[in-house]
Amino acid sequence: MWKNIIIAVVGVILIAFVYSWWVAFQGVSLVSVSNYNECVAAGYPVLESYPMQCKTPDGRTFVYPLEP
Repeated sequence: MWKNIIIAVVGVILIAFVYSWWVAFQGVSLVSVSNYNECVAAGYPVLESYPMQCKTPDGRTFVYPLEP
């Protein structure tokens, strides 16, 4: 009896963990970005600042290269 309850509880915890992991990483893109132009081409938002900046979902920011 207790064995079945323990198996059920472990199963529910495992399902909850897998579901939360899936929800957390559902919107993350696997596009490799290493500069401003690649960031814009990948469709990430461009901040209206000077100089312009592009921000990736993982928090990296790329600045538009200005000519000296």
